[in-house]
Amino acid sequence: MPSPRIRPARGGGDARCQGRGDGTGLRHRLLTLLETANAPRRLRYAQLLAVINVWPPPNDPAPALAWFAEALRARAARHV
Repeated sequence: MPSPRIRPARGGGDARCQGRGDGTGLRHRLLTLLETANAPRRLRYAQLLAVINVWPPPNDPAPALAWFAEALRARAARHV
């Protein structure tokens, strides 16, 4: 069982904190956010910011975001 400090960071815990259930609506909103965050222009914007501000180049989050989105879709397909 996760510690009480970690539990609210999970999807269902966050939904309960906001008075919503961990259901298809939450997963749909999360999937929309993941797809938006995985836009190629977001990475390009971060790369340009790094050049302008002399920061190290950012890591590409696309593989992790795509994996997470696919996992949500697979879970939704199982629970239809």
